[in-house]
Amino acid sequence: MGETVAMVVGAGEGLRFGGDVPKQYSQCAGRAVMWRSLKAFLNHPEVASVQAVIHPSHHGLYDEAVRGLRSEEHTSELQSHLNL
Repeated sequence: MGETVAMVVGAGEGLRFGGDVPKQYSQCAGRAVMWRSLKAFLNHPEVASVQAVIHPSHHGLYDEAVRGLRSEEHTSELQSHLNL
C-alpha cells in the first residue's frame, strides 16, 4: 500500500441542489453519495488513508451517512473528519 491520502470534500450546504439535505448526503441507490465516495477510496489498493472534509453543522448527517463504513474490511483507513 502506498502513502497516498484521499480527501473527499463534502462541505457544501447544497443550496443550489435543493432538497432536504445537501447533495453529499442525498441517497443514490440506497446509500448516501458521501458513503459511496468514501467507499471507493477505502477500497483502492494504493490509498493508505481517507479523510472526509465536512461542514461544521453536518456532524449528524455525516455520522449517519458513514454508518457501517468503519466496521467493514478496507484496504485503507477512514480518518476522523475535518471541519472548515
